Amino acid sequence: MEILLKIIITGGAGFIGSCVVKRLIKDKHDLIIIDDLSSSTLDSLKNVFDRIVFVNENVLNIDRIEDYFKKTDIVIHLAAIPSVEESIRNPVRVFQVNTLGTLYLLELCRKHDIDRFIYASSASVYGNPIYIPIDEEHPCNPLSIYGVSKYSSELLVLNYYRNYGLKYTILRLFNVYGPGMKDGVIYHFIRNMLLSKEIVIYGDGRQTRDFIYVDDVSEAIHCVINYPRNNVYNIGSGQGISINQLFNKVRSILGLNVEPVYKPSRTGDIEHSIANINRAINEIGWRPKTSLEDGLVKTIEYFKQKLGV
Repeated sequence: MEILLKIIITGGAGFIGSCVVKRLIKDKHDLIIIDDLSSSTLDSLKNVFDRIVFVNENVLNIDRIEDYFKKTDIVIHLAAIPSVEESIRNPVRVFQVNTLGTLYLLELCRKHDIDRFIYASSASVYGNPIYIPIDEEHPCNPLSIYGVSKYSSELLVLNYYRNYGLKYTILRLFNVYGPGMKDGVIYHFIRNMLLSKEIVIYGDGRQTRDFIYVDDVSEAIHCVINYPRNNVYNIGSGQGISINQLFNKVRSILGLNVEPVYKPSRTGDIEHSIANINRAINEIGWRPKTSLEDGLVKTIEYFKQKLGV
């Protein structure tokens, strides 16, 4: 029997966050969403708005959000600036939001004796892998300010556990995609193909990525709530695909005859990223259910409706 909990979700109006909210509402938990709507809107929560408490604030404004941490059981920290490119353009801002924001939340958790902190990290912490697939014991050597901001946040989470006993779970998310996404290679491929715009591939397109459907990420968070562990978990599909292969797959689903434009690789981009997900399968009872083909079809249908094409 599942216990009903009071849960704070930061970034809960965003792409991943709104899907997590909808998943956890099914469990009838008491949900408080903290989001400044800087990169999202309330449209993503319109069907559940009467079943949540929504706080329109930035996680850096701790004086304005502290009251909500009283008598809370779990904090799920999703709020971030999730962009390698933005971290290169504006490293200070990204580090403030991603790392200092995490520290502020950890301190509120310590102060108010919150039971568990679930942190959404990123596969970017690994950098270029020395072996594939990447397990959680792989050395971390992030290549971007974004990756550094996520890894330094992980270290803060671990130190709050060691020094203060704040229980934790860290989820290293690989390339998340699905309806509602606003960035990333799948987003750009689908959107630009539908709108007949230039489709850019950076590098030679042979670099590989592990794409995980957003509903599978939400299910992973559900699992770590019900099977809590003080550990780090890769959340990916466990399968890799090259960017060229991904392009061909999206093009085939759409039935188009288009070609990409190749441009030089971007600073901070890694070559290969494929997750070993055995730990998550064995310890928290999670495994991805949505194939890339099915996930792409669902995502394409969403964007067809959204763009009116």
